[in-house]
Amino acid sequence: MWWILKVLSFFSAILGLSFIFSLLVSLRITKALPREPSTGKLNIKVDPWLLTLVTLGTSLAMVQYLDHRPLASLGLHFYSSWWIELALGVVWGSAMLIAMAILLWIFSGQNPFVKFSMAKYPTLLGHLRGSLGEELAVRGYPFQVLVGALGVYPAILVTSAFFGLLHYQSQGLLGAADTGLVGLLLATAVLKTKALWLAVGVHFGWNFAEALFGLEGISSRERYLAEIVVVIISWFLLMALPIQPHPEMERLWNGYIVHPKPQQ
Repeated sequence: MWWILKVLSFFSAILGLSFIFSLLVSLRITKALPREPSTGKLNIKVDPWLLTLVTLGTSLAMVQYLDHRPLASLGLHFYSSWWIELALGVVWGSAMLIAMAILLWIFSGQNPFVKFSMAKYPTLLGHLRGSLGEELAVRGYPFQVLVGALGVYPAILVTSAFFGLLHYQSQGLLGAADTGLVGLLLATAVLKTKALWLAVGVHFGWNFAEALFGLEGISSRERYLAEIVVVIISWFLLMALPIQPHPEMERLWNGYIVHPKPQQ
């Protein structure tokens, strides 16, 4: 059950360090503990950029010092084709969102394209940060640990279910199921490339296009049904495409993820 301790340690470290760093930043800026004006209770808000940096740092630290494997094996290595995979993912994710918007238009009769606004452009880095952070937290180190301990299919099932549950409170049961299917697609992207770039690109392309078309926050039944259709079709397309991992990433994946070295 060593893998359970690894995953729990990973998330505990992220939550703990994010809380501590946020507290220190607040003390540095305000010279006092952040409290609710009315109740006096502590009100510490974690900055999203700080959370992503902590997630990345924790991932690299556990790869290096706990698993004793190359940092490149995390899946963010800058090999020769990394940018192609990232760009392909951005185009793919954007195309998925546009296809979903068209289906939503057909189902609901509402034209989502009239809300298109380039004013969302300044949020580009923010969406990239969010996509990278979520992929690191779900399909980065924890996914690799689960693949090595349980195998590919259980790892996909667990991370996809977890990804869906993360969105249950804000999106409901149908939205959580939909997000779980998105997790299946993104996990498949990781498995096809043995890296995170394609998954980060798809995630970013979808989120950014969603913002451009003003579809953020829409949680209707029609939207989720349209999204489920698009995600399922996209998954079959992804499985059919002859995408091959970079030789270096395949070597790292087979040597350190699928067949992890025993703990000393």
